[in-house]
Amino acid sequence: MGVALVVGSARGVWEDLRAASTLLAGRPVTLAVNAMVAFLPWIIDHAVSHHGRALAHLVGYRRLVVSLAPAAREAPIVTHSTYATAGIDRVWPEFKAGDSSLLAARVALALGCPRVILAGVPLDGSGRFHDDPSQPPFDYAGLYRPVWEAARAELVGRVVSMSGFTRELLGAPA
Repeated sequence: MGVALVVGSARGVWEDLRAASTLLAGRPVTLAVNAMVAFLPWIIDHAVSHHGRALAHLVGYRRLVVSLAPAAREAPIVTHSTYATAGIDRVWPEFKAGDSSLLAARVALALGCPRVILAGVPLDGSGRFHDDPSQPPFDYAGLYRPVWEAARAELVGRVVSMSGFTRELLGAPA
């Protein structure tokens, strides 16, 4: 396994991905989190979410869209969640704490990726790229920051982040 790229859906995800692309040599092992399964415009290897039923639907949607594009190719997508449900390939009950991006980072490490880069996972309260900009974003940071802080020792030196709180906590890619 090579370097993993975990892609969350924060407002700054596209900027994070542009910046990360300059750091990556070759194609990373790509883990799309939640809505990014449907929106990430390149091949993904793994789809990750605590919300297994929703994840199975997102993967189905992605497969349908890709099948409509005659020149498009997609690798088989392995699905990961913390609860067993139809359409989930790997279940990780030991990783129930935290948000789906933390789950994805832990899955990448468990799969043997030596290094993980987080993009679109700032945990800074900025909201998601698909949220209504006229509404205040839901502040995921308040819910999940303590779990990330508790997991710091497990992640530091192996997981880095492109932006926000997770970058402050874990460091930036070199």
